[in-house]
Amino acid sequence: MLHTWEVPKGRVTINKQWRDETLTPMLAVLRADLGLPEGCRLKAELHAVLVYSPGQFFVPHRDSEKSDAMVATLSLMLPGSSKGGALVIEHAGSKVTYRASDKLLTFAAFYADGRHEVRPVRTGYRVVLTHNLMLAGDLTGVAASVAPGTIDELCSCLEEHFNQQSRLVYLLDHQYTPRGLRWSRLKGADVVRVAALREAARAADYEMVLALAEVHETWSCEEPYRDRYWYDEDEADDESDPSGSVAPSAVTPGAGSR
Repeated sequence: MLHTWEVPKGRVTINKQWRDETLTPMLAVLRADLGLPEGCRLKAELHAVLVYSPGQFFVPHRDSEKSDAMVATLSLMLPGSSKGGALVIEHAGSKVTYRASDKLLTFAAFYADGRHEVRPVRTGYRVVLTHNLMLAGDLTGVAASVAPGTIDELCSCLEEHFNQQSRLVYLLDHQYTPRGLRWSRLKGADVVRVAALREAARAADYEMVLALAEVHETWSCEEPYRDRYWYDEDEADDESDPSGSVAPSAVTPGAGSR
């Protein structure tokens, strides 16, 4: 749930000099921080101007990809004296927190599949310009930067695997939508890893495709039937309570799936 004020982006004008001298160089830095190769570049498109007043917040969520070229989100926090309103980003078990500076612009870029939230503002006003980060350039040439020895080692691993199995599924670090799953729109470390694996598959004459997968885990905290309900009558006498009745085993029922 979004609990904030929004200024229509049609009423916002971005100074060309600021874009050329500040935003464009910063996008090059963010590209490297996001793990994208030098052969591509990021383009920022203003999405919204959000103003958080005291008590307002943004619940944990993931951004939707607004176009085929969108790979990430840029949160540009304007300087101010507000308290609270921290931006918290989670991905792959790690968590990073960003807070607006009282004097400088604060840039925070994260992939669209990263779960994030804005904590409630305590005092003052938090003003943020959110941008969609679009990927320009071709990632298919990344394999050229992979060491030949790595490709040879992967080929050996593939040969060993397919001597025993008919398929291999390699799960990527990031989540992708049907719209964004393509060779030229991979994210972060997935770019180099997939490029290396793809080159090895080509060298070993195997077919490799991108596909969406759902991983489900099921478990139970119940003990096996025999362990819960079977007991020896002679042993039961030794474990009885003072009143002579046998104390039943405590079992917590339940099962979960994800």
